[in-house]
Amino acid sequence: MLNERLARLREEAGYTKKEVANILNIDPSTYGKYELGKRQPDYETLIRLAELFNVSVDFLLGKTDIRNPADEFLVQAKEQYGSRGKKQAEELLENIQTMFEGGELPDEDKDEFFRAITEIYFDAKEKNKKYTPKKYRKNNNEE
Repeated sequence: MLNERLARLREEAGYTKKEVANILNIDPSTYGKYELGKRQPDYETLIRLAELFNVSVDFLLGKTDIRNPADEFLVQAKEQYGSRGKKQAEELLENIQTMFEGGELPDEDKDEFFRAITEIYFDAKEKNKKYTPKKYRKNNNEE
């Protein structure tokens, strides 16, 4: 799964294998082996690959099909609560990012924290529906 996703992401980004290897400061044959599935990147390289392609480590590893949870969160906030909801979600993400700058929290913990924050955001929005414009309210009776 990792090898297929790396190849697809690299092609989508318009990079050659050699360019990706140079960006990561690794041997081109090493990167080529990642895409062939003959070698696995270490944790640090995996994080750098996720950053390069703007996806989560979980996406690279095949644990989720959501490329970037933050982007998905913003889209979902806009769909459910309009431009104002999206703006609030962006502000929340900015504040969270500021909390972690210079921190030593492992990426797995950051991902879990992010999932908790998004759940809290949508729960709070659901509880405060009376403040949401009617056109963005979801009808829970349709489910």
